[in-house]
Amino acid sequence: MSEEEKHNLLDSFPGRDEGNKKRINLFRLYDQKYNMLMQKMYTKVDCYENDGKDDPVDAAGYYGQFYRAKRDLQNINEAEMIKVMAGNNKIIEIWRSIK
Repeated sequence: MSEEEKHNLLDSFPGRDEGNKKRINLFRLYDQKYNMLMQKMYTKVDCYENDGKDDPVDAAGYYGQFYRAKRDLQNINEAEMIKVMAGNNKIIEIWRSIK
């Protein structure tokens, strides 16, 4: 092996430098082998059969905001509000813990 080939190997697969000894890291070779196996597997899979019917959808949208239908709210007085709160025990518990 020529000095240039040694230098190219050390540049391509840097490893431990122990002064007189310089090691190369073969992990990249195995990683590349794994990538090639995965690429072969994905080329065998037909991903376009569904035409996107089963694609996941983010309900929050691109900006992370939930878009809900707007409702027309009605004004209520205190008596109606207390009546609503009395019908829902969870709200009463929350108010008690706040108090």
